[in-house]
Amino acid sequence: MLSGGDDYELVFSAGRARRDAITRLARRLRTKVTRIGKVIRRRKGPLVTVLDASGRPVAVKSKGYEHF
Repeated sequence: MLSGGDDYELVFSAGRARRDAITRLARRLRTKVTRIGKVIRRRKGPLVTVLDASGRPVAVKSKGYEHF
């Protein structure tokens, strides 16, 4: 799921202050929206960390499909 196959979902980010507005809009449009993560400011470490359901980091070995 993280590194191959087709993409069927849209992903976007929004500030915490917009959370309620997004929830209301999703209800009005009858569109399911699922919060899957958060953006945090970091000075060191990886740019993206994938966590499992328990909150532990997952090592992602494959980097996805190379188009060129």
